[in-house]
Amino acid sequence: MTFKILLVGFLLPFVFCVSMFCGTTFSTTEVNKFEMTDEDRLREELFVRRRYNRDSRPVRKVSDAVQVELAVIPVQIAKVDAQNEILKMHIWLELKWTDFRLTWNVSDYGELTDILVRVSQLWVPDISLRNSAENWKALTAVNADVHFNGFVSWAPPLMTASYCPIDISWFPFDEQRCVLEFESWSYDSSKLELTSQKASIDMNNYRNNSEWDVIDTSINSTLVRYESWIHPGNMVIFTLHLRRQTLFYWVNLILPCLLLSALSAFTFVLPLQSGERISLEMAALLALNVHQLLVIDNVPTTSDATPLIGIYFACVMVMNAASLVSMVVISNLYHRSVSTHPIPNWVKTIICQRIGRFFKMKNNPKNDQHLSKYRYSDQISESTAARNLSKEMRQLKEDVVMYDVSAVRANCRIPSGEANAVNQHGEDEQEVDWQFAALVIDRLCFFFSAVYIAIVTATFYAFALAAN
Repeated sequence: MTFKILLVGFLLPFVFCVSMFCGTTFSTTEVNKFEMTDEDRLREELFVRRRYNRDSRPVRKVSDAVQVELAVIPVQIAKVDAQNEILKMHIWLELKWTDFRLTWNVSDYGELTDILVRVSQLWVPDISLRNSAENWKALTAVNADVHFNGFVSWAPPLMTASYCPIDISWFPFDEQRCVLEFESWSYDSSKLELTSQKASIDMNNYRNNSEWDVIDTSINSTLVRYESWIHPGNMVIFTLHLRRQTLFYWVNLILPCLLLSALSAFTFVLPLQSGERISLEMAALLALNVHQLLVIDNVPTTSDATPLIGIYFACVMVMNAASLVSMVVISNLYHRSVSTHPIPNWVKTIICQRIGRFFKMKNNPKNDQHLSKYRYSDQISESTAARNLSKEMRQLKEDVVMYDVSAVRANCRIPSGEANAVNQHGEDEQEVDWQFAALVIDRLCFFFSAVYIAIVTATFYAFALAAN
């Protein structure tokens, strides 16, 4: 028992010494294995030993202003929301400034000239979009590039939504000017001076949009004053001059409207006996209303201006409505009865003769098969009445020298059946005159509608060419 105790007492110190030696050897090996790199030492120097404070401005004196250079690099126009007057764009917002606290000697850190640092560790200028319609969203987390001389460059990709007033006066041949206004949210010009890096917007990375073309860009700098600030603030304005592509609207709006207006004019070519004229005109009017809804969906709800295509649609719809009313009047005249509406003399003189002669139209009832039998029976009645009258006159001349005028008149009276035929002939001729007057007015309406559509369409095309 005593031997066992002595053995344990001897072995324990030995085991303890061996374990301490092995642990020290392992730790030394691990330290040598994970030795700090030049970049690790640099990061420790910049952000730990120097006690870098990301909340303070990188200036040596409080009175100095941080010089920040700003550049906007458009990538693509995502959408131009005309109804809400919002421009959505994918851009790169490039910011550059100098932070004297982030300088180092290149030779001390293995010729390391620059490192990438998370922006959460750095002081960054609080640049905001002044005319933003929504909170802008970073498409991905991007680190800042810090150089050995303290120069910091940061270019995060962003999706912006800015207010863009839409002028719809020349829609769909319109051009819009949308601006992006960038400024510091917290600092005035005495603390942060914001300037543009370039004189124009860099469009080398821009991808074309299927609806809008960028035809010009510009950059302006200005000062903005706020009541809470003693000094004004700097603002950089990036302007994009956009032009709408019109092919979609030509195919889906303008050409169908032109065809419907021409259809409305040629509705007068249909015969008056056809009962489809009014229904066809109403169908064309409804189709124009449907196309006008497409215009309403693509323009903002405003009373400041009326789009050019909206004026064209309104003119064509007025013509269609007038054509519909004129067709109802013409149909009424064509089926008008002489017993209730005798034809006035001015209708015969002005409409049937003068206007009909202008359109080289002739009122020839002989061509009417319906009236041919009446004309034939009238000729028979007239010849029969003439023979009876001559026979009775010869009889009176031979038998009576002195005769009473009233007796002659009584003996020369035309039979009642023949008189009814003559009256019927007169009424039929008046009905033919009403129908001829309706045809002349129909031709006149076709002429005016064709001229009206030609003038309105030519004016629309002239304005469209002037806009382009």
